[in-house]
Amino acid sequence: MSEHTKGPWKYDKKNARITASNPESANGCDTICEFPAWKDEFKAEQQSNADFIVRACNSHDELVGACKCALAACKTAAIYDGAKKAGWINDNGNWPLHNMLAAALAKAGGK
Repeated sequence: MSEHTKGPWKYDKKNARITASNPESANGCDTICEFPAWKDEFKAEQQSNADFIVRACNSHDELVGACKCALAACKTAAIYDGAKKAGWINDNGNWPLHNMLAAALAKAGGK
């Protein structure tokens, strides 16, 4: 699989497209995707969706890094013991926070 286009990504409302900076490009950016003409009744929702895509993509690497760090911390004895004392780990040893972090990383492709 090839690499995705590096960010930051921006939503260009005027031209209904998502772009990424590229100083080597003729217009200074690369088009990630373009949106078809939007009907007025859906325009606000579709613009919100485009904004959401840009925010998600621009924060992805930092969120994956934070989850990896938190998951590693969960595996340390001191944190695990503290969580157990605080009642965050149930009787069968299941720690929902650990499981949520692992699932989020798997879903994000962060392993």
